[in-house]
Amino acid sequence: MKIEVIGETTFGEEDDNVKNDNDAIDDDDQKNAIRVVPTHKTMESPVTPNGTLEELAHHAMTAIVQHYCQPIHYHSILQPEAEEEDQPRHRPNDASLPPVLSYWWEQMMNNDNNNDNSHDDDQRLLAVAQLLSLYPNYIHPMLLSNDPRGSAAVLTHVELLLRHGMDHSNNTNHNNTRNTTGNINNNTRNSQLCQRLFQVLRLLASDITQQTQRAVHFLAAANQETNDDDDNENAPTLDALLPDQEPAWQSKKDAQQVAQEKKSNLHYHRLTKTVILPNLIRMLQHAWHATATLMTTRSVDDGNARNEEEWQTVQAHCAVVLLSFRSGPLGPRRIYPQCVDAIENMNVFVADGPSRGNNDDDDDDKTTLMQWNELELVAGEWTSESLQETLGSVWNTLNSRHVPKKNAEETTPLPTLQNAQRQFLFPMAERRNEEDVVSIRTSPPQQDWLLQLARACRALVFGRDMYTTQQPPPSIQGKISSSSTANRSHDAIEVIPCGVETQTRLHLGRTITEEKQQPEKPYQQIPSRVFAVAQWMSLLPEHHILGDHILSELWPILYDLLSAHRSIYMGLGATVLCRLLQMWKYDDTVSNEQRRQVLENFRNLLESAIKTVRESAVVTMLGVALQAVYEFNPPQLDRPYRLRALQQWFTVLNQNQTLRLPFSWACLVSGVLPNLHWFVLRAKNSGSELGRLGLMALLPLIQMESMSQDAIFGSPFTNEVQWLSLMAFSNLLVVANTVIPRHGAKIMSALLVCQGDEPRDQRTQTWAPYVSAMALSFCGSRGEELVNEIIQSGEYQDLLVQVAENMKKDAIAVDQSLTCR
Repeated sequence: MKIEVIGETTFGEEDDNVKNDNDAIDDDDQKNAIRVVPTHKTMESPVTPNGTLEELAHHAMTAIVQHYCQPIHYHSILQPEAEEEDQPRHRPNDASLPPVLSYWWEQMMNNDNNNDNSHDDDQRLLAVAQLLSLYPNYIHPMLLSNDPRGSAAVLTHVELLLRHGMDHSNNTNHNNTRNTTGNINNNTRNSQLCQRLFQVLRLLASDITQQTQRAVHFLAAANQETNDDDDNENAPTLDALLPDQEPAWQSKKDAQQVAQEKKSNLHYHRLTKTVILPNLIRMLQHAWHATATLMTTRSVDDGNARNEEEWQTVQAHCAVVLLSFRSGPLGPRRIYPQCVDAIENMNVFVADGPSRGNNDDDDDDKTTLMQWNELELVAGEWTSESLQETLGSVWNTLNSRHVPKKNAEETTPLPTLQNAQRQFLFPMAERRNEEDVVSIRTSPPQQDWLLQLARACRALVFGRDMYTTQQPPPSIQGKISSSSTANRSHDAIEVIPCGVETQTRLHLGRTITEEKQQPEKPYQQIPSRVFAVAQWMSLLPEHHILGDHILSELWPILYDLLSAHRSIYMGLGATVLCRLLQMWKYDDTVSNEQRRQVLENFRNLLESAIKTVRESAVVTMLGVALQAVYEFNPPQLDRPYRLRALQQWFTVLNQNQTLRLPFSWACLVSGVLPNLHWFVLRAKNSGSELGRLGLMALLPLIQMESMSQDAIFGSPFTNEVQWLSLMAFSNLLVVANTVIPRHGAKIMSALLVCQGDEPRDQRTQTWAPYVSAMALSFCGSRGEELVNEIIQSGEYQDLLVQVAENMKKDAIAVDQSLTCR
């Protein structure tokens, strides 16, 4: 079968038996009908019920496609009133097949021309497998049409027929446990059928990925048309611009056309999301089940090793593609839960702090302004709510073939979707306890499985997982022509990997063929690619140990994400890096030399990204990832790396200061505070190089008028930035204490302004007096002279005098505590 595409739409011939019904269909539906052109002469002859199972499957698919691709069936798929809820109009009941499906199923079940002793369940399984093997010939070309209605109708009913066969086969298998001896054990034929189903599974996974892009494309097209319509609402009409030209009806016609295109794109988006993708996923489930059954019933000496390895590769490819779907958001809190504590808990960065009396609560030292939603990926553009039930069934099917079966008497409840995914993707073999931490090590076969998953993730992100179909070369077609009809139906279409697109150009009088440069990378063109990898990482068990050969497949993904032009991908790459480095910490099989180059690459990428990105949430995750990289620093290089990082953080903070408070907040939380605290603990009194830069960056933030900033800019970050600046400054006083006395008057002036402004934030009210007293102890004579002048001159406001007196009193207590330390 082939589909003729003329221009942007496909045109079709009507069957005589539905010609009268089509008279009631709109002109647009008739223009977009699909022409099904038989490619074999035998398809023009009457159906012979005595043909082989392969021939009957071929005739059945031809009849089903020709029948359900007609426009009369378009409106039975998605109901207009149900579109807002993203629900399909109906899912046909498999208990009563439509007449067309029922007729062909009976023909295949009553087929006696197999020359084998067949059991009913074997016959059903082989019938389903033969129908699935024709997916590249019939269904895949329909998905390339610009109008998805025909492919949606055909997919719905083909999947219904497959589900009917699989449900009956499963019921029989549950009731009868026996050794199959009929068609299932024809090893030569089943080996070829398994190879064909491998290709079908690859093509199905590729089509699922491609359809997620189409769903996003249809929705973007509808939204773009809406925006353009809003922008042109007040634009001059055609009559006003060209009064002597065409009449005004032309402008009205264009508006109606835009509205119709918007409606069509919204309809196509919902159709792709709620009908095409769920049916493709269910077809992948049927193909998986059929392939697994055929693989388990083949004899051991039939080239099993090569097929088992290929079967594992196909499983990994399909499983990673299925991770592209999720109902809720996916972000750092799910991928790397420890980042919440690293970002929100600030009391770990303070060696000694003010006493709060009876209200000594750790929650007072937690940040509250991390914008997590800016780093969350959402699959809502291609995932419908009705798809969740389907996904649960699919993953349970995968686990039924992946996990050893229990006795029939043992009944256990089905796991949740997340548990089912983790159970299939990450089987655990060996556990060991080290320092109250459970580290999970896997056996060699499971390491091979994880390696296949990592390779599948890498292929998915970089677009090397796509497959297409092609006709065989003419020499092979000549050999096929002498074979049977069934063989022609299988061999006429080959499933091959998509090649690299090329282009030709004229250079110095010669035609040169070169690789075509894409405007965007594959994971930017199809967002579901990154979503799948992120969900795979979120399902990793905590402290799971991955071998270096597995991580080497994942590092290139992170290299690309951290250098992407979309900042959300950079933040996501930083999150995944934190998760992988956490697992790398427990792997004692990796040498320091192996780690050195990888860590150097990530260090350079993260430092470069921090210089260019200005989104608060992204900068925060980049800083957290950089801290995770620093944990692997060798002792002799730890201080130089952190010193350079702090100088960079202070520089970018000084360049923005109060103009970009969210960015300043991110710099303080993820960069300035962690590194300053490291110097306090391990390199005290050795940060004199940081004194001048630190003062330039922190003092303007400490003395800014808190409530005026909120009133003018509407920013909720002012109070928290001022509090974080005070915490950072308390660490800077210890680190750069040799430089602080030279700037005593400047420092005490900023702290007096901070308290004189009467900050309303409770955390600032607590920290400002403590830091002021601490600074007075470090500033020496210059600071004391300024405070004494304010107290004794009588030229300052009473509020400022009171603040200065309190500073002197508190400085005595701080001196005593610092002396004890």
